[in-house]
Amino acid sequence: MKDFNITEDELVRIFKRRKGHSSAPAKMLELLSLLVIAGATFIILYVLINFSAISLKTVFWYKNNVQATPTPATTQDKVIISDITPDSIKQDALPDIADNHIKISAINVDAPISWQVANAPKSVSASLENGLIQIAGTSLPGEIGNSYITGHSSNYIWAKGSYNSVLALLDNLVDGDLIYLKYNGTTYAYKVAEKRVVQANDGTIISQTTDSRLTIVTCWPVGTSLKRLAVSAEQIYPDPSKNIPHSGPSLTQTEKLPSGR
Repeated sequence: MKDFNITEDELVRIFKRRKGHSSAPAKMLELLSLLVIAGATFIILYVLINFSAISLKTVFWYKNNVQATPTPATTQDKVIISDITPDSIKQDALPDIADNHIKISAINVDAPISWQVANAPKSVSASLENGLIQIAGTSLPGEIGNSYITGHSSNYIWAKGSYNSVLALLDNLVDGDLIYLKYNGTTYAYKVAEKRVVQANDGTIISQTTDSRLTIVTCWPVGTSLKRLAVSAEQIYPDPSKNIPHSGPSLTQTEKLPSGR
């Protein structure tokens, strides 16, 4: 038998050649591995950055789907839901709510509102740290027109403020849900009438109207500022026919929507 001798140089050439000719399945497996790692990294970062909002949505879903024991309406809610004409609602039947606050029992919101906030990025950003805001140029409660209120659905985990996910559950409101707010000592009741997702530059939701309504807006989907989720609610108490005209300048459809992110 002849000796089979391979020199060191030949071994180097053989292994270099094999290394440079990886099989197609191996390349595909490597690519898939990179995609899985990238996807997992994105999910982890998304959850960490939006932990508060995701926690709220998870707990809400669990209570309403797994436990299947939704919180029953309060006595005050039952009174208003059963008979929603303005003349039939009595002041003592309304829920207890602090002045300059908004309360939405269906999604566990009870938060302060800052009024007449200028529609400018710095003013909006600073005021959102303290709760929800009503944008100057839209109607105030008790005036005819559209009162535009906005707040965070989520925010960066390091952002200042205690209300960075106050509207994380806004998408769970349905027609007929009740919204209360108190302004200048008077409690106002609104009934949800419409919910829609619009583009971030859709000014139709900020423009004035001829009725008396509340439009609550937040960034959508949660964790982004790609679009806006807008919930419109009609005033049902006090009697909206007694509201006064909106005073001062009004925002128009050409105005850029405030950004909550």
